[in-house]
This record gives sequence, C-alpha cells and structure tokens, in this order.
Amino acid sequence: MNLRWFFLFFYLIAIQTLPAQNPGNVSTNLTLWLKGNYTTGSGPANKMKFGSSNYVEEWRNEKSSYILAQTTTTKQPRWYNGSSNGVVSGSSDSLNYNPHVKFNYSATVANASLLANSNTSTDLLGTAGTIIMVLTDDNAFRTAITYYSNTVYRYQIKQTFRSQTSDGVAILSPINTTPSYRVDFGASSYNSPISNARIVVSRGFGNTLSVRRNGTSIGTNTYEAGYCPGIVAGINLGGNPGVSSNEPYNGRFGEVILYNTNITDADVRKIESYLAVKYGITLNPAGLDAVNGYVNSAGSTIYSQGSNGTTYWNNIIGLGRDDNSGLVQKQAHTYDDSVKVFISTLAASNPANAGTITDNNDFLMVGATTGLLMEHAATHAEKPSGVSIRLDREWKVINTGFNQSFTFQVKPSGSASNNFKGGGILQLLADDDGNFSNATIITSGNSGVTISYSSDIITVTINPSASGGIFPINGTPKFITIGALNSTLPDEAITFTCTKLNNSVVSKWAFNADQTIERYELEKSTDLSNWITLTTRSAGSSGTQSLYEFKDEQFLQTSFYRVKAVSKTGIIQYSSTRKIQLNPYALSVQVFPNPATTAVNLRWENGSKPTQIDLFSADGRKHSVQMTLSHSGAILQVQSLPKGLYMLVLSNADETATVKFFKQ
Repeated sequence: MNLRWFFLFFYLIAIQTLPAQNPGNVSTNLTLWLKGNYTTGSGPANKMKFGSSNYVEEWRNEKSSYILAQTTTTKQPRWYNGSSNGVVSGSSDSLNYNPHVKFNYSATVANASLLANSNTSTDLLGTAGTIIMVLTDDNAFRTAITYYSNTVYRYQIKQTFRSQTSDGVAILSPINTTPSYRVDFGASSYNSPISNARIVVSRGFGNTLSVRRNGTSIGTNTYEAGYCPGIVAGINLGGNPGVSSNEPYNGRFGEVILYNTNITDADVRKIESYLAVKYGITLNPAGLDAVNGYVNSAGSTIYSQGSNGTTYWNNIIGLGRDDNSGLVQKQAHTYDDSVKVFISTLAASNPANAGTITDNNDFLMVGATTGLLMEHAATHAEKPSGVSIRLDREWKVINTGFNQSFTFQVKPSGSASNNFKGGGILQLLADDDGNFSNATIITSGNSGVTISYSSDIITVTINPSASGGIFPINGTPKFITIGALNSTLPDEAITFTCTKLNNSVVSKWAFNADQTIERYELEKSTDLSNWITLTTRSAGSSGTQSLYEFKDEQFLQTSFYRVKAVSKTGIIQYSSTRKIQLNPYALSVQVFPNPATTAVNLRWENGSKPTQIDLFSADGRKHSVQMTLSHSGAILQVQSLPKGLYMLVLSNADETATVKFFKQ
C-alpha cells in the first residue's frame, strides 16, 4: 500500500474513534452550543467568522450549521483569547484563561453589540427548554439572551435580575397585559465578584420555570401579569431588540448552551461541573449531590465535601481532561489571582499552555478554607514541631488519575510576604485529615516536591509519581499548606553590624551558638529578592564565640546585607537585614542593651535623626512607652512591657530602618 494512503487510512480511523463532544456529555435534545474557544480552521471547522480586529461577524453552533450573525460592524462583539492584556493577547478578565466573546454596552442603541438569528425553525427551545450560560455579571436590567420560535413560547434572561417566560397561551395585545412566569435571582453566597464568570441555568416554561446560578437554586415561580417578554422572533444574544432601549448587555460570554427540553438535575450537575472546572467557578454544594459533588461527564466524583463538609469549599479551581466534553484545562487561577495551579509552564492563556494531560478523565481539583494568606494566630498551635511559621489558609487536593507534575503558586499577603521572604527552609505541609499538628513536613528536593520563593510568590511543584504515595492519585483527599523553618536568627543571639567606611561597607558578626554552626555566608542584595554570596566562613571549632568580618568594596548606592548561618545538621537561618546607603544622612541606628530590662538606648549618626519611632510586639500590636529624644539618640522606658521580642520602626524622609530587641 502506498505510504501516503496508509497513513491517511489510519488517520481516518482515528478521527472516527474520537468521542463525540457535548457539554458534560449530555447530548440528547442539545440544539445549540456556542463556545468562546472556537475551532480553528477553514469552512465548517471554523466556528467563528471575524471582521476586522477580531470583531465577531458570525458565531456558529458546534452541533449544526446554525449561525448567529451580525453584519453591521458597529454592532459586532469582540473575541478575546483568554490572556490578560489586550484583544489578541487577552482582556481585563481572563475567565480562567479561556477565550470568550465580549459584548459592549453603548448609549446609542444602534451601536450596542448584538448577535442574532431571526429564524423560528429549527425550534431551539420548544415548550420546556433549558438555557445554560457562562457569562460575567452586569447591570440588572440589561438582557443577556432572548428567544422565541413562535408568538406563544417566549424566553428572556436578565442575568443578575430575572428569568421570565410567557404563560403558554395565545399572546394578547398589548404584550404587557399578558400573564407570564418569572424567577427573580436575588442574592447567592456563591456569587463570585462581578469580574468573574458565573453559570446561569434557566429550565422550563410557564409554571415549570426554575433558575440556578453557580449551583444555587434561586427564588420561586411567580405568575404575574405584565412581565411577558416583549421580544422579537428568533434568538438574540447581547440585548433585547424587542424594546426601544434594547437593554444592551455589557459583559462576556464563555459559552451558551440550549436544549429543547427541561433536562434532569443529574445532567445539569454534569454540565455545571464541566463549566465550573473550565471557568474557575465555585458551585454551591447545596445544589449538587451531597456525596459526589463535582463530577466528570461519566458522573464520577472529582471533588466532594467528604467528612470535612464545606470547610474546604472556597475558591475551587482545577485541572482536567474530559474528552466527552472537549475539556482540556491546563492552568487555572482564583478570581483574585492569588492562587494558581498549572502543568508545564504558565502561559498567557489556557490554549497556549504547551503541556499535555496524559489521560482522559484525569482531574486535579483544589479547594480552600477561608484562612488568610499569611501567618495568623489561629494556626500557631496547629503545626508540627520544626515549623516556625505557616500560612493560615489550607487547601484540600483531590487527584483522580493525575499522575504528572503540577505547580501550585501562592502569593502571600500582609506580613507573610516578609516572613517567608526572610529565608530559612520553605516547607510543604501535607496531612490526611486537615489537622496540621501532625502533618508531614516536606522540604524542597524531597518526596517529589520543589519549593521556591521569588517576586513575592511561593512556587510548589509536586510530582505525585515521585512522592512515595504522599500525594495519592486515587481520589483520596490530601490537605496542604505552606510553612517555613527557623526563618530568622533571633536578634538577641547574633551581633551583626554593617558600617560605611569611605566607599566600602565593613560587616562584622558573632553568634552566641557558634559551636552549632558549620559555616556562615554573608549575602548582599539590591532589591531584597535576589541575593549573592560575598564570602563564606567556616565556623570556629574552639567552642568559643568568634568574630567574623568582611569588607565590601563593590558597594552601590543602596545595598542590603544579611548573614546566612548553616548548622551542622543542615538547618538554615538568616539574620535580620541591614540596609546601607552612601547618602551621609541615611538612617543608621544602634540599640543597646539587648536584651533589656528597664530601658533601651537608641543611637543614630549625626544628621540622620528619625522623624518617627513606632514600637511593635512580635504579634504586630503597637505599644506606647515613655521616650526621651535627643539629637543623637533616644531612651525608651520599657519596664512595663511584657517579656518578649519587640521591633522598633524608625523613619525619616530618606528611609525606614527596623531594629529588634528582647525585653527580659
């Protein structure tokens, strides 16, 4: 057989064996499926036709040749590829990195975006249809979609306000006197912020009308005169041309799905789960099966409450592949962008991610507590021995078949950023039940885990296959958070000074536990993020305290210095940071005695007197004490303070300096 025909033969066989794709694999009575991530190619394979600058002229049904069109260029919506900064490269809202179509409000109705098809055949909704949309929020009185196939059966959805239909009897004139049924959405605890996608489901017709938003069943059916939708024939996306104001929509559509029957709760759950994973939406657990929660297209669980209930039912995001739904989600983020999870390398958009999810129905789902992304008093006791600090927030990870490496990124907030940036050993805490007092401590390079901190972001990469079973792939929940060990040397234990000498800096240090240290490294930075080693010194072996010194003659205008101490058992600790500026009036402060009992003396160089001095305890509380100031120093009366570690923050017009002391 000719080689070319040989490959063509097997290619055709492969195409025939690909599964048919439907939302949640719910295919029966599916009449319309519009997806923002259109199929590229030519002819019927291309599900969008563009005018200029990615303005959409046609948006085509994935399941047939049905087309929504707009030939008027000023009324065409615009396509975005799912990244974060522009038309071709993104938009202000990424809908979890996925492509979408943006409709624009215009004060001039003639210029408001609208896609439409005025044909009443084929009938897309019938007498008891289902409309499912992924869209962003908007003004309550604007209209996302209208539809009717004849004068009797009418549907209209205002995505933050109500869903309404006619009553199924002959329409009378005038239209607003005709009875109808409506459901007002109201509030929902699972409504994410306005910039994030939401899932709206409207099912039924007349007295069977019901609505869900992000899995929350909302409102009750209301029979009322005066709310029959005043719309025109066919389907209209992005407004209501049946009224003079047009009620133009001003948001984004990820997907629009129509069935010409009232589909079952089980089918709704499959579709909502597919859309929630794809668009990073947290569904209301009360609107799901209490045992199974999120499911794949076969109805199998991919994220559930389990024994923890809704403790970990916040900011749920995930990765997954479901061939029957056409889902390949390779990167995801929370709506506030503080947490990300991805395979391979994070890309501008989900389609641009070059990674591959190995097998069909592999899912990695992550849900969080409401804890803070910083160290917090509430979690001080719930950490194993050997952990100095930890994030307050915890995550539940449910992995079903996902055996490849994935990356988990967290951007700490508040003081946590400084705590974790301070050095020490970053740790991943992994636990089986969410009580982290007995969690497994994993440091970078162990159990298939690497951990790093850069640009105020903690990056954790996990290879489940190399974890020795710590991270199971059989759907068993695993709970994680992030900690650090011995991040800072106590100031009362180390003497560390940096002094300007002409255009150089002389650093001196001594540690009162010198006999436990293998080596010291003096490090330097210009930005507090990137550090270089200036010198390495072996620790003294005599058992007595040694003094170490180094002269930096490659001094820049502003530099930061710290001492890294590596113990004989491999524990890493860092001193507090010293900031040096060539400016002769820069703030340079000494504190003594340290530890102190009744008074603390501060001394600063001539001309560098601070304009403000604040005192804080280790838990962040601000304290007031009697203070006597002079041109070259200050005396603080600290006898009334409880025993513990304190921090003084001194500032002037040039800079801020921080010094610590211990109150005995």
